[in-house]
Amino acid sequence: MFAYTRTLQNDSALVVLNFGTEEVAITVDLSSSISLSKELVLSNYSSGTKRHFTSGDTLTLRGYEGLVYL
Repeated sequence: MFAYTRTLQNDSALVVLNFGTEEVAITVDLSSSISLSKELVLSNYSSGTKRHFTSGDTLTLRGYEGLVYL
């Protein structure tokens, strides 16, 4: 599991990547300097991915899944 944020001026992206074969769950707590609600903009799976999340929610990634939220 690899997760990070990228910020440019007032916009921030959350990138979450699962490089393993097994499903992994991660609880995402975003700092107050980043928008606490995000919308999915990129995924390598076509269905079954959480489209929106708020800080404190749990994201579950399938094997080799990658997500980008803005």
